Amino acid sequence: MIKRYLDDTEKNITVAVDNTDRLLHRLKNGELDFALVEGFFDSNEFASRLFRHEPFIGICGKGHRFAGKTVSLEEVFSEDLLIREKGSGTRTILEQLLGEHNYTVGKFRRVVCISSFGLMTDLISNGIGITFAYEAVLGSGRVAPFYISGSETFRDFNFVYLDTPDAACAVNDFISSCRD
Repeated sequence: MIKRYLDDTEKNITVAVDNTDRLLHRLKNGELDFALVEGFFDSNEFASRLFRHEPFIGICGKGHRFAGKTVSLEEVFSEDLLIREKGSGTRTILEQLLGEHNYTVGKFRRVVCISSFGLMTDLISNGIGITFAYEAVLGSGRVAPFYISGSETFRDFNFVYLDTPDAACAVNDFISSCRD
């Protein structure tokens, strides 16, 4: 979407990649026009526009024994879990899903916290650990999906912004510029 936006040489953009908590903090401080988040936000505090409803799945290396399979939740606990830092939407969602089954991330063989999803993908594609993320991650072609039996989870990606005319205009301009 950013490439399509920048195809118009009259447009400029500053892109910040960060966790949901920090992006929302920057929105409140007026440092950003809008943020694209997959985490939780207070709809009383922010306006939003749905971007995409995305499956939340297991991610492993292409050669991993889980690749393309459906496995039990108990099976994944024998793995090393690569997870984002506290405040990350994907971490919060995983912790919530585990909590629904009375588990925490501490149930995994080992938990490694990595703030860069790019580094995490590199490690996973090289056979180090698994994670849970959105199906869109598979576009890289370097990792494979796996699924948890009896668990199908979808989450929303939203453009989130302060409820002001300027912020709404910035979101609308970005979206309209990026349409195919």
